[in-house]
Amino acid sequence: MAVRRRGDAWQADFMVKGTRYRETFDNEVDAKKWEIDVKAALDTGRPIPGKNNGRSESGHKITTLGQLFEHVKKTHWKLKRSAETLIQSGKQCVDILGTSFEVKDFTRYQYDEIISHLSDEELSNATINRKLAAMSVMVRAAVEIGALGRAPKVPLLEEGIGRTRFITEEEEVKILGLMQKLAMDDVRAFTIFALDTGGRLSAMLGLGWGDFGPDLSTVTYWKDKKSPPRTLPLSERAKVELRAIKERYPDNPGPFRMFRSKNGQLRTHWDRVMSTLKLDDVVIHTLRHTCASRLVQRGVDLRRVQQWMGHRSIQTTLRYAHLAPSDLLGMAGVLEQHVRTEQVAA
Repeated sequence: MAVRRRGDAWQADFMVKGTRYRETFDNEVDAKKWEIDVKAALDTGRPIPGKNNGRSESGHKITTLGQLFEHVKKTHWKLKRSAETLIQSGKQCVDILGTSFEVKDFTRYQYDEIISHLSDEELSNATINRKLAAMSVMVRAAVEIGALGRAPKVPLLEEGIGRTRFITEEEEVKILGLMQKLAMDDVRAFTIFALDTGGRLSAMLGLGWGDFGPDLSTVTYWKDKKSPPRTLPLSERAKVELRAIKERYPDNPGPFRMFRSKNGQLRTHWDRVMSTLKLDDVVIHTLRHTCASRLVQRGVDLRRVQQWMGHRSIQTTLRYAHLAPSDLLGMAGVLEQHVRTEQVAA
């Protein structure tokens, strides 16, 4: 058998009827097994088995997102006509999650994280979907080389919508009611907190108890994307939920850290509730949109909404300006003042 050691790995390298087969593995046993499986497949006419070794074509081990990006850039995108756009989209996703992120830990949550960040960049749903498509290419490549067990479904956004989706008060009652009925206390608490603070997903999951003021009166988002630190007062119902979480998880360093350790649980429960209520267009990031929308609808000026939401640009906040039509109601009367003045003078 043509199996030999190469650096920190083992390489299977052999010829069958003039065709060379070569792959690199972590150990000698896997390398020999692959050679046997390939030869058996060729003899019986079956497909050649995948290598499933978590390594690139050059044999280098791929464990981080940065390594995966470089691999896909060379093997999938470099020679395509739209290479520059694809590489740029992929890099943007990698920058959001971090080049050192472990590929084996990629779940649906990471797609949500990307959507959450890109939604604040004034990008259309169509543009965000193009970024997600680039990320999905990397994810599928990771599965092909064995660096990731399975590829989670890509949560593509509906395109062509002229409005920002937010949750109505009636929908909120149904959502929270079903969560309570299904004993999803932690998810319900998270939903209420997100509705009443508008935090980004990663920022909320990363909160520690030290980020809250005395008696849970405020919350401070210290590192929320590139936004400056901001301290927000908490609603009474948010305080109630936080106190309950503290009682349930006295040893947890933060209110929502359980969702970081229980991989994918938040997404699984969320999808179950939305599917039951037939609210398939409502994603976790919709909670942030809902908070901003309600602030505007209830008369808060856009500059203060910008500060509350942590928008770097007022242009992002202006997406919600159309939700405050009452600001325009009295303007016709202002324009008619000169007409009334002329009538009085006559």
